[in-house]
Amino acid sequence: MNYGFAFFPGQGAQAPGMGKDLYENSQAAKLVFEEASEGAGLDVAKLCFESDKATLSRTENSQIAIFTHSMAAWAALKEAGVEFKAAAGFSLGEYTALAAAGVVSLADGVKIVSMRGKLMQQAADSIDGGMAAILGLEDSVIEQACAKVTSGVVRPVNYNCPGQLVIAGEKAALAEAIENCKAAGARRALPLAVSGAFHTPLMAKAAAELRAYVADFTFSAPKMDIYSNLDGKVYDCSDLPAHLEQHMISPVRWTQLVKNGMAAGLTSACEIGPGKTLTGFAGKISKELTAEWKNHLVEQHYAPTSINAMLSALNSLLEFLGLNDCRVKFLKVQKKAYIDEDRELTENDYRRLLDSAGRMGNSQLYYLMMVLYSTGIRISELPYVTVEAVCRGKTEIYMKGKCR
Repeated sequence: MNYGFAFFPGQGAQAPGMGKDLYENSQAAKLVFEEASEGAGLDVAKLCFESDKATLSRTENSQIAIFTHSMAAWAALKEAGVEFKAAAGFSLGEYTALAAAGVVSLADGVKIVSMRGKLMQQAADSIDGGMAAILGLEDSVIEQACAKVTSGVVRPVNYNCPGQLVIAGEKAALAEAIENCKAAGARRALPLAVSGAFHTPLMAKAAAELRAYVADFTFSAPKMDIYSNLDGKVYDCSDLPAHLEQHMISPVRWTQLVKNGMAAGLTSACEIGPGKTLTGFAGKISKELTAEWKNHLVEQHYAPTSINAMLSALNSLLEFLGLNDCRVKFLKVQKKAYIDEDRELTENDYRRLLDSAGRMGNSQLYYLMMVLYSTGIRISELPYVTVEAVCRGKTEIYMKGKCR
């Protein structure tokens, strides 16, 4: 399977339990977690799997957690033979893109991201700042609304997609800018649950300290094109410390980045890591860009032994059959894990899925299940699951069954 873009998410994509499926089902992903823990000086797996939402939301924790999760997913996909032509990451995700492209090693990437998270957390704690999403206005109108503010520093910082732009700044200035946007006709102006005024000049001290820190690291030439948040163009790695300093105090021009990639022939993308935010942005930027979220191991060479691995095998077969408008996901409906002896799915297991699909009148899903009947896929845990077949752009179909 080949894609144009590898998309890596930024801060905000974190969630309790993130990456546990990868850790349990992919040796390559597990090694990433272990190396990240050694480099960061903390148990990153425990941070991701056991922390509550509040703990994970702290910048110093969320950045290393998201970076590690994304790199673990990247390692699992590469292990399975998935290829990409270019990489791009949103804010923090740009550091993941640098690691995925080989510019920085995983070990160095962990150290740099850990320092970045700590510096940004310190900056957020020292400044009474915030961020807000503005919906339903042209970018130029929001830029003018921010330029009119007289009560402090506020800037447009995340050009997410048409009709959605995030602004950030000092609390008083942010409130003034929000009122200006509402007066200009904004459909919604939503303050975000973020304490820092990220990607603004208010982060200048942290950015300078980060530049000094990364100056001692060794960087390599990228193995693929990396698209930059600063201008949306292919990365110039000639002075990476200076670039990363500017990156922390400058807007993320994601819309332009995606458009530039598409102009270069990158018409497909795979979001790698927690969350599906960038996949959503892609559909709003261009209907000609095919984007999907993939946070699991694509099984090709051996029979999977868990529900998550079975999911990967199902979707791999879907792609092989050319059924690109349909995806299958397994969702837990019981938190308590149930360990059963390994065994193959029985004819009755498949027949139940076939009958459900037949009643829905979905011929493609029915054909998929017929082919799966002979695969010998094995499962070993979570006897109660919900199988959700998603037909892109159409409807969501739910099939509930007891797989044991």
